[in-house]
Amino acid sequence: MFDFSKFPTLETERLILRELKLEDGPDVFEFQSDPYVQRYNSVPLKKLEEVYPYISELLVDHYAQDFLIWAVTLKGEDKVFGTIGLGSWNKHHRRAEIGYALSQSYWRQGYGSEAATAVLKFGFEQLNLHRIFARTIADNYESVGLLEKLNFQLEGVQRDYSWEDDGTFHSGALYGLLKDEFNPSSHQQTKNNIKTSLKPLPDLSEYDIPALYDLENQGFEPAGSFFLELAKQYSGDVLEIGCGTGRYTIPMAEAGISMTGLDVMKPMLDVARERSQQLPIQWILSDARQFSLNHLYSLIFTSGVTFMHLLTTADQEAFLQCAHRQLAENGRLLIETLFPHDAQQKDEPEETEWFKNEDKNGRLITVSGIQTYDPITQIRVETAYRRWEEDGQTVTKVAPLSLRNTFPQELELLLNKNGFDIEARYGNYKFEPLTATSPMMLYLCRKHSGGMTA
Repeated sequence: MFDFSKFPTLETERLILRELKLEDGPDVFEFQSDPYVQRYNSVPLKKLEEVYPYISELLVDHYAQDFLIWAVTLKGEDKVFGTIGLGSWNKHHRRAEIGYALSQSYWRQGYGSEAATAVLKFGFEQLNLHRIFARTIADNYESVGLLEKLNFQLEGVQRDYSWEDDGTFHSGALYGLLKDEFNPSSHQQTKNNIKTSLKPLPDLSEYDIPALYDLENQGFEPAGSFFLELAKQYSGDVLEIGCGTGRYTIPMAEAGISMTGLDVMKPMLDVARERSQQLPIQWILSDARQFSLNHLYSLIFTSGVTFMHLLTTADQEAFLQCAHRQLAENGRLLIETLFPHDAQQKDEPEETEWFKNEDKNGRLITVSGIQTYDPITQIRVETAYRRWEEDGQTVTKVAPLSLRNTFPQELELLLNKNGFDIEARYGNYKFEPLTATSPMMLYLCRKHSGGMTA
């Protein structure tokens, strides 16, 4: 039987689950104050000083042998990005309840299931539990998805169980897992399958300074109105892939669209989240090739050159299969990519100036670059050189950006193979038909109910 006199630190492949400390207050405040993370839990904290009584109460419960709670950290980093615990422990009936909370920035990377697997293993083996259960809101898709991934079984639904901040009743759901149903290897198998099937993403350092990105990509128009018109036409929830700092996601949410933004670059999402604190937007940090959101959308769209960052056919198909799973019945997918004109299929080895911008501090930033093209892989690499003066010195930021050209017939074959019927082909944001001189290709597709073809 577990001895409460010494806290049980748990270690996984990527995580350290350790004792929570008062010094962790600022870290815990980040997710305990997030309205979206807390939307079905306790009232979000408003001030940093509120977090210390909260942590103290958890520690008191631990030493009273009522509750075990772990701080979730990455190996090599001591920043707390979540908590997970076992409570409602009944020694006679050998049961306990699991609860968890993670910062949004760490969602969709397998950390939740990895931490939960370690805690479940501890509960069944060290606490000699026979049953571990969880209570959640039935339409809390993130929580439900995690529980189902861990093989928890839905045991009952409490209709209109709680009145939530959105002004509606939500049903509660009870999930349970018995000791002989627990498979500690399921998380590892899932993660390994993802690792081996796809190659690492290309260098995306082009996007690691959001301020530079925003300086060069300003304004909602003309693309924003195009996306907004589609969102209104196919009313329902909308998912933007490659949302960046929220250039389109935020104005669309302000226009009344239920938005989710997904991006693989954490610095960009951090800016988007900061700008949209008063809006009900869900921000997802994830690779576009392997996201699973436990929610269905009426419209999913890629913006900018997001689709062009998928450098292989396997990458493109992985994304299309994810999108197919996430779309509601008859949902629409919009793919945006540049038309592969001759200018995008040649080498330009001589560095030439592309443009100049002045930032908010009056600093002039000059952008120049070179271009290489491989006709076999259809990959164009733009290497940008951004230069500015800082403290009397010239600063140079070099950022290679790999983009794959995809030709119209090639794209149509991919879409049809992966379960999409093409409804329209546009050549610009004015809804004009695709032609040989169009600057871009915008393919609007409907999810085919029959699924993907062989």
